[in-house]
Amino acid sequence: MALRSVYVFMAAMWLLMIAGGGIAVLVLGPLSLPGFGDAGPLVDSAVKAAAAVGMVAAWILVLSKVKDWVFHREISGYRQDSP
Repeated sequence: MALRSVYVFMAAMWLLMIAGGGIAVLVLGPLSLPGFGDAGPLVDSAVKAAAAVGMVAAWILVLSKVKDWVFHREISGYRQDSP
């Protein structure tokens, strides 16, 4: 039972990494914000960087929740098994 929970956590981690890479390449990569004149590339880069940092923060939050869920299941399962 314990090993399966670890695999769920690892699968969620890999899924989030692959999804994040796909979003970064497919959505953030071609993102362009016209209308800022000479500062256009700087604004584009700042928006992309802010979105990437936001995604990383969201991924950390999601993985933290999955980790808490996994360990809560493990601890409650351990308490039920012990005499």
